[in-house]
Amino acid sequence: TEEEKTWCIELRKYRKWFICLIIGSIAVAVTVTIVATKTSSGERPIAESTFPPTTAPTSAKQGKLQKALFSDYEILPHSAQSSALSWLADVDNIPNLSNDRLKQRFALATLYYSTNGETAWKSQLNFLTDMHECEWNDGTSGTVLGVAFCDENGMVTELNFSKITSTLFHIW
Repeated sequence: TEEEKTWCIELRKYRKWFICLIIGSIAVAVTVTIVATKTSSGERPIAESTFPPTTAPTSAKQGKLQKALFSDYEILPHSAQSSALSWLADVDNIPNLSNDRLKQRFALATLYYSTNGETAWKSQLNFLTDMHECEWNDGTSGTVLGVAFCDENGMVTELNFSKITSTLFHIW
């Protein structure tokens, strides 16, 4: 009869869905078992990094500084940033700087090295000395050259290089 035909067609549809469900469940179970077995045997699935590899720091202090100053960016060798990092790690002798002061010294040292490290900056403006960064200037009253102003927390708020000329390195 017509009802039996319809019922058989419906039954076949349900059988197909049921078989697909069983096959899918088996596939999921096998995948979970394989992953669990690899993890328990010491092999851990490793996600690929989306960041480029970084160069190895030259000292433990430089490695710590690099972690404090940067998140996931690579420092290019022979760059102003690399020179500033080396200066902080190997030459600068101020212990226990706060992260803000460390970043400030790094930024100012990077500026210094990006302009070819003019000797006038060192001798006349006290750049890259053990002095506080707010004292990296010519020490005059009125129009101060170098670090012109700092806020009450000792953070640089203004630089003045109106009488010093230099060319910034091209980085590309």
